[in-house]
Amino acid sequence: MELTPLLSSFVASEKLKMIKRCLSAAIAAVVFTQTPTSAFAANVEFDSIVATSCSIVVTRNGTLGTYDNARTLESKTEASYGLATVTATGQNFRINQYAPTGFLTRPAADTHPDFGYLAKIRSSGATNFNWSTQTNGQPLNAGVSDIKISFRAQKFIGKSFANGEYTAVVILSCE
Repeated sequence: MELTPLLSSFVASEKLKMIKRCLSAAIAAVVFTQTPTSAFAANVEFDSIVATSCSIVVTRNGTLGTYDNARTLESKTEASYGLATVTATGQNFRINQYAPTGFLTRPAADTHPDFGYLAKIRSSGATNFNWSTQTNGQPLNAGVSDIKISFRAQKFIGKSFANGEYTAVVILSCE
C-alpha cells in the first residue's frame, strides 16, 4: 500500500482543520474584542465660501422745494427725502453718497451759475447715524438699514432759480 497519497490526503485534511481553527479564532477575536470602549475615528470636513454682499433698493425718489426766494432748491422735509433700503450681509461695507455737479435737466431760462450742491444721508435700522455729508462713507453693520437722502442746490446771493423743471441725481453706493 502506497503511503504518499494517503499521507497527502491526511496532511491536506489537517491543514484544512488548522485553517478552520485559525479562522474561527480570528472571528472570535474580532467579535469578542469589539466592546463599547473600542474607538474608531473619522474626519468630518466643513467647507464654506464666504460671499458677503451689499444691495441698495431705492424705495422713493426725493422732491425739491423752493426756499430763500428761489435761491435754494432743497429736500428738507420728511415728505421730500429720497428713501432707500440697504442690506449688508457682512461688516466690511460703507455707504457713500455723491452729490451731483449739476442738474440733468433745467429750464433754458436758468442761465445764472449755481453756487453749490450738497447731498447728505441719515440711517436707521441695523446702522444708525445722523445726517452725514461724508464722502468717504459711513460704515454699515450687517442687516437692513433705512436711508434718508437729502439734496440741496443753491445759487449765489442775489440770484435765483428760473421757473421750470429741475432734475438732479444723488448717487448712493455700497462699497
